[in-house]
Amino acid sequence: MFKPFTSSRLLLERAGEHLDQFNHLERVFVAKNPYTRFREIDPDTGEHVFKVRASEPSHKLSAIAFDIVNCIRSSLDHAVFDSARMIGGNPVPKYTKFPFGKTADDAARDLNRYKDSEVPQAIRPFLLSFEPHQGGKKALWELNELRNSKIHRILQAFPIASGGVGFGAGHIGNVTLSTCNEWDDERGELTYMRFEAGAEYNIDIDVTVNVTLGDVSLLGNKPAAEIFSEFIKVVESIRLRIKAESERLSS
Repeated sequence: MFKPFTSSRLLLERAGEHLDQFNHLERVFVAKNPYTRFREIDPDTGEHVFKVRASEPSHKLSAIAFDIVNCIRSSLDHAVFDSARMIGGNPVPKYTKFPFGKTADDAARDLNRYKDSEVPQAIRPFLLSFEPHQGGKKALWELNELRNSKIHRILQAFPIASGGVGFGAGHIGNVTLSTCNEWDDERGELTYMRFEAGAEYNIDIDVTVNVTLGDVSLLGNKPAAEIFSEFIKVVESIRLRIKAESERLSS
């Protein structure tokens, strides 16, 4: 059996290795310039709508993302298991886990489902101090939601988001414009900018893209790699704090 907190560390290290692979494949994908720029007139507003139509990223990205999320989330459960072992409990892998809930009370109730031997009372307030609920620690809530209720989204083709818009040679009149990130999953198109109806311009416009996670309502338009990196950083901090508190309680 591993020494306490070894398995939780190894899972995060493995998540980092998967992330390195993810970053490599993403760079290869973006370097291929895998999208077509075009412009349409919105039939309802008359706005000039600027879009890119993307080719589908590597399916391997989806599978690697699945592994990253599972490793990071599982690291939390392994840390609680080892904490219970260290402070005199008798944890059972099936029932010993890191708590989550939609509200703070729900997270507490999640812990109360388990016997004291599975998650000792001494560590429970400390686990809840990480605010593992909606409206609490944002990265924790996003990680758990992605792992539990949105995992099927990870295995779908990744969408793209605008990483920035640049203007080259040419001219643009006194017009109102707005940048945006509107992904149409059905058409595989990203709308990244709108000009007002009747706008006059003759200018080169470029856009850079990032690979994002499928559920933009949960995670916004952050690049997927940035989200994963934040998850790893947050969970590693929590893992080390649980380890330190468990050592204090067992001394």
